Amino acid sequence: MKKILLLVFSVLTSSLFAQKERFIRINPGDTTLLNLSLVEKMVTPIPLNKDISSIQFRYLMGKYLYVCGLRSISRFDTSGNFINSVNVDTFITCMVCDTVKNEIYAATCKNIIEHYDYTLKKKKTYPVRYHPENIFFYKNKLWIQSCFSDEDSISSSTYKVPALTYKISRLNMVTGNEVFIPFEHKDYPLPEDKAKVASECTFSVYNNEVVFAFHTDTVIYKIKNDKISPIIRWTILPIDRQVNKVNPIYTSKGFIGDYLYINYYMCTPSGTISRYTYIEDTKTGKKYNLMENNLINDIIDGKIFFNKHTDNFYNLSKAANKIKTSDGPVIFIIKTKQ
Repeated sequence: MKKILLLVFSVLTSSLFAQKERFIRINPGDTTLLNLSLVEKMVTPIPLNKDISSIQFRYLMGKYLYVCGLRSISRFDTSGNFINSVNVDTFITCMVCDTVKNEIYAATCKNIIEHYDYTLKKKKTYPVRYHPENIFFYKNKLWIQSCFSDEDSISSSTYKVPALTYKISRLNMVTGNEVFIPFEHKDYPLPEDKAKVASECTFSVYNNEVVFAFHTDTVIYKIKNDKISPIIRWTILPIDRQVNKVNPIYTSKGFIGDYLYINYYMCTPSGTISRYTYIEDTKTGKKYNLMENNLINDIIDGKIFFNKHTDNFYNLSKAANKIKTSDGPVIFIIKTKQ
């Protein structure tokens, strides 16, 4: 069976939102349908002729597609033909590209950032202070979300599990110096937690400024002149006010072009979990609140949905099955209209 993955490729443009902080109320009980053709300009499938196990990240840069597994990065042409790959001696936590200089950066579990040219030849290694969970490249700056265990918080946990503290920093690509922005976010374990899993944040661009949001938070922040401030906050109303004892499970959120998206899960006391995506067109103000597969793909056969990871996975199995390939994955390049 083919593996189906998706890369969203969009032009980042300015929106009509004001710079002051906004508040959004999301009602999971009020869901809508959305046709993919309303937001997507072009969909291009790329069937790969080589299987890549455990694909984590994928990035289109010029005439090459880079696909990142657990410990390797592979380069394909835009027809899906494998060119070459590079192995990394530890787990890769994130991969991004500098599309101006045609270079690749990969964050690893050994607290280093690996730097490659477009042929995957290593150029440099940058050590960082903490474990890098996510990285983001924009306008010649590499932004890093890192985390570490806060041992001082152990006393508040029944199973002696420390909270996780998250930091935001930027890396000087010339000197290698890491500059931390005055900001931190903490994830505290619940009393019954026996372990605390690190959470990612999602970086994106809003009004030509870098913004980010933690998957466990309900705030989107912007970074300007090395200062961090909130620009969007939201609250999610309970589906049934009589069972409002379980909070929604938050995942990725941010901007794709002019579209604001917020992914979240609702969990009832009975254990039922439903996945939702809130989408807002920041130019027109049009809003959509989608449940599961309510984003209807009327461009390619199949249904489509937003996943919880740092980019968006689309379930396009019907379309992929019509593409005659080897057992390699099919990656769909989807470009938004805005």
